[in-house]
Amino acid sequence: MSVVIPIDNEITSQELEVGLDGTPYKINFTYNDRFGFWTMSFKNLEDESLVSGIKVVLSYPLLDQFTDKGLPPGELFAIDTTQNETSVNRDNFGITVKMVYITEADIDTI
Repeated sequence: MSVVIPIDNEITSQELEVGLDGTPYKINFTYNDRFGFWTMSFKNLEDESLVSGIKVVLSYPLLDQFTDKGLPPGELFAIDTTQNETSVNRDNFGITVKMVYITEADIDTI
């Protein structure tokens, strides 16, 4: 089952505790005002950094390159729900662009 991670684009640095494939993680989303993009970082519940500074881009498997870092086995995507967006920005993230986690079981059925 997919999970939509709730993003509040009014908060430029937010940490969410989210269960993904049965394991809780802390995910931090930060907006870079100077360059106009969002990044995300993952920590375990003990506040140990698993990976940081991943640039959030549209329709790209954001965790794919970090398979040995203790991250969830599924995949995260920034999905444009309107099919009109060209990038993830301050105005659309969490509104028309959703952060969606696809579980490992769902990936196996694709």
